Parts: sequence; C-alpha cells; structure tokens
Amino acid sequence: MKAKAGPARQTLRRFFRSPGGIAGLALVLFAITVALLADVLAPGNPLALDEPALRRPSTAHPFGTDNLGRDLYTAVVHGVRTSLLVVLWTIVIASLIGLPLGIIAGYRTRWVGGGILRVTELAQAFPRFYLGLLVVALFGGSTRNLILVLSLTSWTGLTRVARAETLAVKEREFVTAARAAGASDRRVLFRHVIPHVMPSAVVLVSLLASRVILIEAGLSFLGLGDQTRVSLGFLASNSTRFLQTAWWMSVAPGFAIAVAVLGFNLLGDGLSDALRPGSRPGRRPRQRRKAEEAAPAPERGPVSSEAGAEAAATGLA
Repeated sequence: MKAKAGPARQTLRRFFRSPGGIAGLALVLFAITVALLADVLAPGNPLALDEPALRRPSTAHPFGTDNLGRDLYTAVVHGVRTSLLVVLWTIVIASLIGLPLGIIAGYRTRWVGGGILRVTELAQAFPRFYLGLLVVALFGGSTRNLILVLSLTSWTGLTRVARAETLAVKEREFVTAARAAGASDRRVLFRHVIPHVMPSAVVLVSLLASRVILIEAGLSFLGLGDQTRVSLGFLASNSTRFLQTAWWMSVAPGFAIAVAVLGFNLLGDGLSDALRPGSRPGRRPRQRRKAEEAAPAPERGPVSSEAGAEAAATGLA
C-alpha cells in the first residue's frame, strides 16, 4: 500500500505542477545568482568612464556603452545587485515589524489589537511612493534612507494579512483543544498560530518584492537614489535623452527590471497555488476537481402530478 505523502511533499508537488511558479522561481534564482556573482560576472567598475561613448552592443560590450562611456553590461549586473539588496533588507525589516504586530492584533482583539489596527490604518493612509519621495528629498538619497522608508511603508500589508489569518486560526477546533488541555498562549502561538500564518505571509512577501523593485527604480529614475551606487532606475533615467540615437541604453535596464518583477510575481502566484490550494476564486485543487468531474450526476425522482400542477399554477400566477 502506497504511503500518503506529507504536507511538505504535497506542497512541493503542487508548486512544481505550476508552470508559472517554476518560471518565476527560475527567474528569481537567476537574478539572485547575478547579484551574488556580480564581481565575477562583471569585475570592472560600473561607474568607470574608460570606453568609447554610445557604442552599439558587440562582443566586447554585450549591452553597448552609454553616453559617458560606461559599459552597460557591467552597470546592469551591479544594478541588479543594488535592487536585490534593497529588496532583501526591506523585506526583513518590514517582516520583523509587520508580522509580530499582526499576530498580536489578531490574538489580542480588544484594546491592544484595536490600537495596532488603528496605527496600521493610519500608516496606510500615506502614499508609499510620495512619502519615499519626500523622505529621500529631505534626508538624501542614500541606500540606507531608501531601505528605511520602504520598510516603514511596507509593513502594513503584512500586519493586516497576519491579523486576518490569526483571527481565523485561533477559533479553530485544534486551538480550542490545545487551550482546554492547558497549553499556554506562547505554546499556542508558536505551535499552532504562527505555522498557519506563514504561508500567506510568504506569498505576500514575494509579491511585495516586486513592488519594492519598482519603487526603488522609480525613485532612482527621478534622481533620488544613491548616487554612489549604480542602479537600474538611474540607468533607465539616463537613457531617456537617447531613445532615438542609442536604443540599447534603455533596453538593457528596462529588460532587467521587467525580468525581476515578472519573476517575483510569478513566484508569488505559484506559492499561492501551492500553499493555499483552492484559495483563488474559480480555482480548485486538482484532486477535488477530478473527483467532482468523475462523480455521477444526482438522479431526480419522478415529479408527482400534484407537484406539477402546483408548479404550473405558480408559474401562471
């Protein structure tokens, strides 16, 4: 008799059945590899002005050069590292703030939970991009300031998701049974609540990463990024004056941003299907769908003459 696969193996099977999830994972792993091996793949200085200006893509310069003679291949590789560095620290800080607050707000629903929810709603009232624009314009466009402002504007979504999941989990039978058996609040949280909150948090984090990349690129595009680091948004901004004469200047950074954002979005969709099967409207787990399709349609019994006459009278009325 074949043993039933565990929850982790079932989750992996569902994930690898998703073509979009596999494609997203491949793109994200490719971007991470490029960021980790940036000094090996592009050992030169990305800000060096050692090459002829506005050279078309060639074997010596796969992405061409910009108007100042910078090699775009080297610049794009190091720009991917900058974007993923901002994404990593933003997600870590936002998770450390948002997830504990959301779990506490869901577990303690009275004064503490209400206060956390009000603070979360107040923080969500400020537009993330314009707040980042204001902070960076006032305090400078360093990478540290950029990470700080993105973190302080990204934790609210994690808080609301963690609170909603905690509210749903804490009323389930196994949590009630654990409390009746004398389990402490700490044991209930770490043994039952947090493991059920993490799947939704992981999905949201992967989708949050794509938004952080776009916001960081947008601020750098406006000239408010870190001027000591090369970034994809800065390269895209620098290319706007040469769209007709040097098309390759905009293609390389724009394609890198699109690949990174697409990868994280596809990965988030794949994780959502794997960790929360049947959670999307119109989507059902494969086993349940097959069972429903294979089940015979229910047979209807004969309709009595009195019921038929009553239905006809109701229709005429």
